[in-house]
Amino acid sequence: MINKQEILKKYNNEVVSRIVDFFYENKNTKSIIELNLSENDIDFIEEILFHFRERPEKLSQNRKAFVGLIFLIYVTYRLKHKLSYSSLWNIIIEDLEKYARTTTFFLDTYFISRKNPNNFLKESIELATKEFNLRNDFENRDEHQYLRNTILLQIGLLNNSIDNLKLWLSNYNLLIVISELLNVDSLNFSKEFSDGWRVLRRYRDNILSKEQVKNILNQNIWFKHLNLDELLKAAKQRVKKQLMITQDEDLPIFYLEKINYSYDGLNFTINAQDLYSLNLSGFRYEIYIDDEYKGILIANNSKELILESPIIISNPKINQIDLEVRNEDSDVVYATEITLFDFSEQMILFDEDGNICQNIFKKLNASKKYHILIDSDLDCNFNIDNQREYFEGYATLVPFVGYKDDCKIIYDNEVLFELNFKTYIEKPDFIDNLVLYTCAKTDYSFDSFVIDKEYIFELKVMHFNSDTEEISLSDLPDECKVIKWSYSVGYADFSDIQNNTIKVKLHPEMVVFPKHTIFLKYKGRVFKKVLNCNFIENYNKYKKYQLFKVFTDRRYECEIVDRSSFLTKYDILEYKYYLSDFSKSEKFYVKSKSNFYQSIKPNRIFKFNSLDGFGETIFISSDKFYTLNNSIFYYKNSDEYISLSDTNLNEIFIRKNIPQNSKLILLDQEFQYHRYLVKDLEFTDNKFRFDNKLISALLIHENNIIDSTYDSKFLNNFDDYRNFEVIKNLLLSNYIFLSKDSFTNFLRKGIDTNLKEFFSEFYSEQININGDMLKLNFSKYKNLIDHTLFSFKFDTEKSIKILNEIVLNRKENFMIDTPIVLFKLLQASNSNKLINYFYNYLVSMRVELNGERDEKFIKEIIDNLFRITTLKEIKEHSLKIAMHYINGKYYLKKALERLNG
Repeated sequence: MINKQEILKKYNNEVVSRIVDFFYENKNTKSIIELNLSENDIDFIEEILFHFRERPEKLSQNRKAFVGLIFLIYVTYRLKHKLSYSSLWNIIIEDLEKYARTTTFFLDTYFISRKNPNNFLKESIELATKEFNLRNDFENRDEHQYLRNTILLQIGLLNNSIDNLKLWLSNYNLLIVISELLNVDSLNFSKEFSDGWRVLRRYRDNILSKEQVKNILNQNIWFKHLNLDELLKAAKQRVKKQLMITQDEDLPIFYLEKINYSYDGLNFTINAQDLYSLNLSGFRYEIYIDDEYKGILIANNSKELILESPIIISNPKINQIDLEVRNEDSDVVYATEITLFDFSEQMILFDEDGNICQNIFKKLNASKKYHILIDSDLDCNFNIDNQREYFEGYATLVPFVGYKDDCKIIYDNEVLFELNFKTYIEKPDFIDNLVLYTCAKTDYSFDSFVIDKEYIFELKVMHFNSDTEEISLSDLPDECKVIKWSYSVGYADFSDIQNNTIKVKLHPEMVVFPKHTIFLKYKGRVFKKVLNCNFIENYNKYKKYQLFKVFTDRRYECEIVDRSSFLTKYDILEYKYYLSDFSKSEKFYVKSKSNFYQSIKPNRIFKFNSLDGFGETIFISSDKFYTLNNSIFYYKNSDEYISLSDTNLNEIFIRKNIPQNSKLILLDQEFQYHRYLVKDLEFTDNKFRFDNKLISALLIHENNIIDSTYDSKFLNNFDDYRNFEVIKNLLLSNYIFLSKDSFTNFLRKGIDTNLKEFFSEFYSEQININGDMLKLNFSKYKNLIDHTLFSFKFDTEKSIKILNEIVLNRKENFMIDTPIVLFKLLQASNSNKLINYFYNYLVSMRVELNGERDEKFIKEIIDNLFRITTLKEIKEHSLKIAMHYINGKYYLKKALERLNG
């Protein structure tokens, strides 16, 4: 470490003292940019450098290191806006020569012919990195650019060299400098640089706004000196030709930080990062793992959410956990899955302190013990008696491996891995450029992939020309052989692999879990590469998307969702889903004809948020408004706890445990009601049996309707739309009114015939069913009402009566929640008094425009309200989405201004 007193004796100055203290007191590896020097500080250091007159051969080690330090400070702060990754020394020389009257000695002493650094400068820089513990690339001294990389590691990103940021953000063609700063296994790793890098990636993926990103990066020492407008512009650019993505680009918020082993077993530590990207505005949230409370997120003094303490999972039975963030109302505001041990990666290495080795082939610390968790299909020759099974026997732990131990991971008599304590293993360049793909165009002549058909999976080396943005593929080197190839549902041995390809049946799991782990032998060494498979399809505008249901309680198991059947509330809550679109990575919007539900990313496992389904088709589209829709499934918001048999209308199946003290209200085919306490009912084979055939069943708990089920074919043979009691029951049951036009028309006629009763009973907080007063969740029905009555023609007299009743009974908020119906009623009423009343009511609510919408869009929405009966399907859908989710109350207020002249 630097002799602080010797430096301060020569340069007894506050600036030098502060700089030396920064390095002396902080033992971690650092970079010059982290000094955060002021202009006055930089001027002072420059003066020292320019007026330096001592011969290098007469300097002590300390003084040589100090020369290297002030040179690096000068380059970092004076030239960071001029340098580029391809142009360094000429810019440094050019700048020094501007001040030749004072810099001649330094130029002549530390450079060869004023072109390249001589050994004196190289030695000074190397000593500076050692004595001041600076990031450096001297370990790669045989590489031509080690000195240049060392200088650039002090700065990070350069303003003049961000053209390829679009590639770097996908981890392709990464410069050594950036790769080192991001590599957690490297001594050059910088957490703060990595934090800023993730911010850029989240901005690229439309998770963060430009304003959010600027606020964050302006506080990051590695990024605040950059031209952020140009940086963010570069981050949004796309490569002309589609790159093959080799790894999952999703950034975890909750992640596996450590694995600790003791004789009591394994402890997995979960931590959190980038909580700002959740866009949560509350002050406290609870964290549940597999439905068990585990901790809290809480806002600090800066109103930023932090994880109060890391979460420890001890000796889990399975390798994946489900994590949920819940607000004070117990609503799930964020959900994710965390993999504790990824079987597809075959093995994970961690040290005695719990640190996970991202690169298992790196040179390890000889003073530490290591533990290896491996797939049980692999063998290990070390410490056999102390090996322990985990995750129901599918994984094996090999504990306490030291540098003297002979420990080999073996498969089929081939050594796949052994711990390396001796040498730095240089990875061949081609390994980072490997890609894996399969094409749908086969002998079957299908343009899209077909499950259970055989496809060829090919391993190639991808080359990208940054000038032309052209992509080419080449074979692996002849001396490189694939010795093991594993994927989600199987593996291939050496004998199964032909010319670095395998031919296997396509299982649903291979689409949903596209990760492949490949062990390659090259020049006597084995390397491991984990790749995501690229699925290449030839498709037209009628491309068929595939939705997969992912089983949460079974490892690597899923199935295709049948488009001809309905997903139920049970399905939505019980399973996760995966939407395949191999040509797209941007978000889709999930919606129905009148509802917008959420956005999802294709080719990612996700959960659906709560859906209010009445049998409608659920679509995906690339925009909330004016894009064509692609149907992915039908949904009914029922059948979570109970389900009426399709073949026997006397039987109700129990799908999950029913809450205590619940009751059933049944409506039979004779239109008679029956009420039962669930605890008094007998059931066999998980089903209740009743004497009469049923139309519907409502499951009630604490006067709330928590579930329902019904005869989905009932309206095929029933057309008495005057029977409001049946209509009311079917509405409360979430009947599939939107599955057929005839069902929707029946509901519309039923409302028309019973208009007064409908508005009186459903625009309310409770409703009477055969003497039972039940709580009514109006929010479930509001969009259905607007959708059903969208083209309905109200007459003047009925409109006035309905609106007066609403005002008299103080139900204005319910009416405003159906903005399209309210506008149609006010328009039909032709009553300035009522129009003014509801306009003033909206004004009192301080309704304003949220988000950015241009005047043209606002005018179009309001124009469409006035011409509802002439709208085409796309504009009709867009109007509903705008009124229900995007500033509907504001548009209503503006429309009433026009309506009232």
